[in-house]
Amino acid sequence: GMVPTLLKEKYAQDPFYCKMKTVLTIHNPAFKGLVDRYFLRDFWGLDDSLFDSGRVRFDNMVSSLKAGIVDADKITTVSPTHRNELLDPFSDQRLNGVLELRKDDFVGILNGIDYEEWNPATDNLIAKNYSSKAWKMGKKSCQKDLLESFQIQKGSGPLFGVVSRLSWQKGIDLIYEAMKGFLNEYNDCSLIVLGSGEYDLERKMQELRDDYPNHVGVYIGYNNDLSHKIYAGCDFFLMPSLFEPCGISQMISQRYGTLPVVRYTGGLRDTVEGYDESNSSKPDGIGFNNYDVNGLSYAIGKAKELFHTPLTYDKIVGNALKKDNSWKRSCKQYRSLYEGLLEK
Repeated sequence: GMVPTLLKEKYAQDPFYCKMKTVLTIHNPAFKGLVDRYFLRDFWGLDDSLFDSGRVRFDNMVSSLKAGIVDADKITTVSPTHRNELLDPFSDQRLNGVLELRKDDFVGILNGIDYEEWNPATDNLIAKNYSSKAWKMGKKSCQKDLLESFQIQKGSGPLFGVVSRLSWQKGIDLIYEAMKGFLNEYNDCSLIVLGSGEYDLERKMQELRDDYPNHVGVYIGYNNDLSHKIYAGCDFFLMPSLFEPCGISQMISQRYGTLPVVRYTGGLRDTVEGYDESNSSKPDGIGFNNYDVNGLSYAIGKAKELFHTPLTYDKIVGNALKKDNSWKRSCKQYRSLYEGLLEK
């Protein structure tokens, strides 16, 4: 983050560096690169006036992120909605003031996914390959294999999956409460969780498994082979994030015809067209707005209803499988951005 400032302050007269352009990409603005003010001179060799003027100051500390925002030639973040969220005066990240000054140089460009690694037609880590043209038997075989891996049963309802860092940001608490309610009341759906993170959340997932051993499977840690099986074998994929700059898992799940159930925030809003019963030609997932148990429970309920409406469900799975979440469009946007800078 401090590189653009260093180029302008220390290397402006250097013949090698003086014409260099910089692009700062903000992924997770919660990490602001905060250090004591004395690092400015002692570590970077920059003048204290940069702190005194407020140019690199945030919460009375030096912020390398703020420095990059001020001095980079262009600023990007990983989705159009996340850009707007960061510019919102009520944003929790409190970067809206400095970003407002640079908003004409600030763009949101979605991430993409690796279409070679994540391809149900060629994936050798799943039980049976399939494509958008013929997917039912493939997903059925993948689900059978996944359930056997965790030794759990499939009820008459859908199988939900989670592949995530078990963090407060990811809405894991909501998943625990909402799924516990559905398993208590209906006992017809199942859940498989793969992830690790905060101890309390790991423990909650394990408690859910212990309480419903026939319907909940949990793997604490990360296992790449298993992640492929979950993306291919589940019916729905849960992502009720508090905030999500872009998100990748919802795009991978769409690639495998596993419908994402997301909270509309950041890149989740930009990449998931939610089903609302009025139109099945465009939706490729399910979304909700309120970050609370009721919001997620509403979305899970809608997923169950959709699952039991086969013609509509099949149409929406087809939409997800056909969606283009590759890097092609994003690469064109980045190339245009870089070439525009070089022309100046």
